[in-house]
Amino acid sequence: MNNINFNNILQWIILGLIGLIGLAIFLIVIFLTRYTGNQVPRIYLLLAIAALVIIGYGLNKLHSYVERLSVIDLTKDDSLYSGWITKKIEVKDIDIRTAPYYKEVPKSSGWRIQGLDSFSNDNGVKREKVEMNYIIYKSGKKIYRQAIGNDSDVLRFRAYLAQRTHLDLHINRNEKSDYYFDLT
Repeated sequence: MNNINFNNILQWIILGLIGLIGLAIFLIVIFLTRYTGNQVPRIYLLLAIAALVIIGYGLNKLHSYVERLSVIDLTKDDSLYSGWITKKIEVKDIDIRTAPYYKEVPKSSGWRIQGLDSFSNDNGVKREKVEMNYIIYKSGKKIYRQAIGNDSDVLRFRAYLAQRTHLDLHINRNEKSDYYFDLT
């Protein structure tokens, strides 16, 4: 495998683009301070347009580069799963439980009203109860759980479990607290 540090390359590309954006802003400021209204100084205009074209081209290349890095073909690269243990779990051993939690949401929907609500005693927020559903599997002393969504998701998940005999639980060999249920 190549020992190329993609983070350093990405940092230099981003720093270069920020520098070009700064140069373009600097040229635009110089242009605006020296512009008398008679005729556009051609050199400043051409430099600003060239800088903007280079910035656009660099951002386009950066976008395609980041997209290529983010796409991984999992069928060809099996080394990603070499450190994982796969455990088959019977569907009857899986439990689905609901656990509520509270989140703070703004009282008002408009941003102007939210700003005025922030001066009240409760800072313009209200607590909203959210029901979260989890798959729970107990293996000895260890409990594995994964969020599956709200009530409508639970109904779909129960129908999904009715068609299955087992689920796969993948556990990281190096860090036992890193795990996930394979729900595909």
